[in-house]
Amino acid sequence: TVAQLPAETIPDGAFSDPAQVIGQTLRIPRLAGEAIVAEALGGEVLKLSDNERAVAITVTDATGLAGLIEPGQIVGLVATIHDPTTGAYAKVTLEGLRVLWVSPEFTQWAEEGEAPSEETVIAGVSQRARQGTVVLAVPVEPISVEYNWLDYTNYNLQPEIKKVNALEVLSALEQDPNASVMLYLVPEPALPFTTGGLALRSLVKIPGTPTPTPTPTSTPPGWRPTSTPTPSPTPETGSTVVPIPTTKGGE
Repeated sequence: TVAQLPAETIPDGAFSDPAQVIGQTLRIPRLAGEAIVAEALGGEVLKLSDNERAVAITVTDATGLAGLIEPGQIVGLVATIHDPTTGAYAKVTLEGLRVLWVSPEFTQWAEEGEAPSEETVIAGVSQRARQGTVVLAVPVEPISVEYNWLDYTNYNLQPEIKKVNALEVLSALEQDPNASVMLYLVPEPALPFTTGGLALRSLVKIPGTPTPTPTPTSTPPGWRPTSTPTPSPTPETGSTVVPIPTTKGGE
């Protein structure tokens, strides 16, 4: 919209001709009714291929590379599932995701102690936020997630492939309170790798208690075991012993 303002209230750099701003993109959020100034324009247009979709995820310093990621970079994603019974399980889930946009208040300033960028000043941000939003371009085609299971029969790693949709994976991880994501930067070119994931409890190794070996006892020279006489059978209680007559030899 176009509004007429008193000259003394018009900010420096404001446009007076609508034709100057048509087709341009804002690079910072503006409130309704605010005058558009030159410093607010020039935002990158989010361009997607026909097989891509844009998805936003929430990250922190610990999970979002401390705000050092920039649009155009390629990142991968580690998903961590927190189970109160079995503990945490982490798995490299997605890779090759292109960064489209990073919220200005989360972007890391070039050097410690340096003044905020012009973009963050215009947005009204005087201090860098420790949490932000990252928009990623993800493919619509199914992505193969490979697992390596240990076959206890012959102790060989057996691969298993699971097809997943990146949109659904990111949505589930973003909404599940027991799940979290961590981004990592991928170089170009990057060597491929596979992993079966890691359950935190598998790192815990409790040493077993060894069974003590009995100490042998020496025997004196010439020692022989003493024979024990076989006891006579005892009649059962309540039974009667009847004498049986016998004959002498030759009779």
